[in-house]
Amino acid sequence: MRIYELAKQMGLSSKDLIQLLEKAGFSPYLHISVLKEDALLYLQDHFNKSKNSNITQDDIEQKKLKDNKIKTTQTGLEKKPKSKKALVESSLIEEKKEPEPKKTLVKEQPLKIQPISPIQQPVVKKTVEFQKEEKHSVFPEKKKMLTDIIIDKDMPLFEAADLMGKLSGDLILSLMKKGMVYNRNFVLSADLIASLAKEFGLNVVLKNKFDSAQFSLKSEIKESNDSVNRWPIVVVMGHVDHGKTTLLDFIRKTRVAAKEKGGITQHLGAYEVDSAHGKVVFLDTPGHAAFSHMRSRGAKITDLVVLVVAADDGIMPQTVEAIKCAQAAEVPIIVAINKIDKIESVTYIERVKRQLVQYGLTTEDWGGTTVAVPISAKTGKGVEELLEMIVLQAQMMDLKAYPSNPAKVFVLESSIEKGYGSVATVMGLEGTLKVGDYFLGESTSGRVRLIINETGDRLSQVGPSVPVKLIGFDKIPSSGEKLEVVVFEKYQKEKDLILNKSAQTVQITPSVDLFATEEKNINLVIKCDTFGTSEAILGTIKELSKKYDKSDFSQVRVIHCSVGDITEKDVDLSVNSQSILIGMNVKVERNAAVLARFNHLEIELHQIIYKFVEYLENLIKSKKKIKITNVKTGSAVVLKVFDIKGKGLITGARVREGSFVREGNVKCLRNGRIVGGGKIVSLQKDKNTVKEVGVGLEFAFFCHDFQDWQVDDIIECFVEKSE
Repeated sequence: MRIYELAKQMGLSSKDLIQLLEKAGFSPYLHISVLKEDALLYLQDHFNKSKNSNITQDDIEQKKLKDNKIKTTQTGLEKKPKSKKALVESSLIEEKKEPEPKKTLVKEQPLKIQPISPIQQPVVKKTVEFQKEEKHSVFPEKKKMLTDIIIDKDMPLFEAADLMGKLSGDLILSLMKKGMVYNRNFVLSADLIASLAKEFGLNVVLKNKFDSAQFSLKSEIKESNDSVNRWPIVVVMGHVDHGKTTLLDFIRKTRVAAKEKGGITQHLGAYEVDSAHGKVVFLDTPGHAAFSHMRSRGAKITDLVVLVVAADDGIMPQTVEAIKCAQAAEVPIIVAINKIDKIESVTYIERVKRQLVQYGLTTEDWGGTTVAVPISAKTGKGVEELLEMIVLQAQMMDLKAYPSNPAKVFVLESSIEKGYGSVATVMGLEGTLKVGDYFLGESTSGRVRLIINETGDRLSQVGPSVPVKLIGFDKIPSSGEKLEVVVFEKYQKEKDLILNKSAQTVQITPSVDLFATEEKNINLVIKCDTFGTSEAILGTIKELSKKYDKSDFSQVRVIHCSVGDITEKDVDLSVNSQSILIGMNVKVERNAAVLARFNHLEIELHQIIYKFVEYLENLIKSKKKIKITNVKTGSAVVLKVFDIKGKGLITGARVREGSFVREGNVKCLRNGRIVGGGKIVSLQKDKNTVKEVGVGLEFAFFCHDFQDWQVDDIIECFVEKSE
């Protein structure tokens, strides 16, 4: 607990607490200082004692007040006119009793009513109240020290602080020391939370994101009596440019690959295909290294994986990643050995099968259970056989759907589209999704306004295993998020909580470079067409940051990354944070373009992921930190010093070794110690200005920075060289 927090709870000023601690002999504190345990115990004892003394004094004062009230009441009663009967009785009593002073009567009267008067009760009452207050004391009870925490996802800063048992301010302060300015609602990555926890001395357990218990969302589907057979969901995976999209083009009789920028897939596509063997839903995943998150999302909801391997290339890095993804999800794999039209012999196919064995995939003709089909996506050879194998495998799996269950859908991709706002490509997991349904997710909520299939038709409802576009989100959803249909009351109750929890804001102070450090960082503001693209770009930047050493290269820092076209707000943020504004497959609004020209801000627009990676690598290399070293060129001895009026001291010397150069740096050594130095402004030999003087020659030089030259001083000359 900090000084100012304790002072606020006790209704005191921070200054009073600090003075109290200093009087007790504790080391000086500031109002933001964290109280140590011994100081906290001292304050607890001090205020408990003062409370006891205050209560005793209050009791005395209250007793006096009540005595006075009794006296006043008695006096008032005596002044009231008495009835005849009362007067007679009182006169008889006075005759019987011996005369006593009035003062004694007044004292005795309270003693008679003592059983009914609460004179002593306040002490007991106060003591009880005080004991209750002690239970709810501002001083925290001693708790067991937190040593281990489990992190399984990204979370807002305030949640991370609660998890670590720290204040949000502690985390914000630690992040500021690293040059990161975030508020309490900013969502921190799991890796960043882990590094902060280690700074606070906590052991961190990062929960495996590919835990098979959590990996498959299909395991959450509840079985019911009204089950129906459903279509298989098949994800096509493999290395970049191995022919995944070309295969789907042939199956669908379309030309999707030709429409993709650079001829590579950069989004997660979902398609329904009617084949002679039955209906199949295909998911096309990008093969580029940057899109690993998309591939893992595809594997999460699939029933089968078709692994496309080019016969001429064989197993490549993204092929290995795809195999691991499918194996982690425990999904059957069918291998499609593509580009057989380009190979000269079957030895290429046998080489691929031999490579597959190394990753636990043994084909049927090699004595295993993995189905491998040689195909040519270009000519169509073997594609029908591949479709037949997919449908047969699905029939063996006996895939079921439950239309009457509450609808649950999985977000494959999300974007912002003109006229619609936030749009997501979703896949039904169970139940029937209808127009007008209310839904909740992990970071978004909404009501279904429109359901559009891949051909652009509007649907009133959709069942499981059907990919559609969903419109009606309150906030753009995250790719990989699960949405669940709920009743209106639950939606109304929880939507604000979900939207507030997922809020992410970065506070930038205008005209102030909050990110300035000794070595300038490369700040980026990024706008993307889809959430998946932004995910891929952030992952690429993270990998590049690991590749280039901090000591040699400036680090890339993402100030802001979101989905949508570039607006004036993005330009303002880039200018104020001195960032480079980058757009990936987005447009620049007219007003934003005008504002960018006015502020001389160049907007970098890219359409292909690997072109962006090349640009970023070149940018990092161009910002390489220059190491400057001083290289000794020679030494000399001072022969004479001339004091020229109006100019200063001119030093005459003879070169002992090496050479002296004009604009070189010099050091003055006297008795083996450096006493000064500076830069040579002028170098002369025989009254002529020269660039360099060699060994054994006498020369004169002038140095602005140092004027205390003496005869027999040793001079060393250095030049700066950058590496």
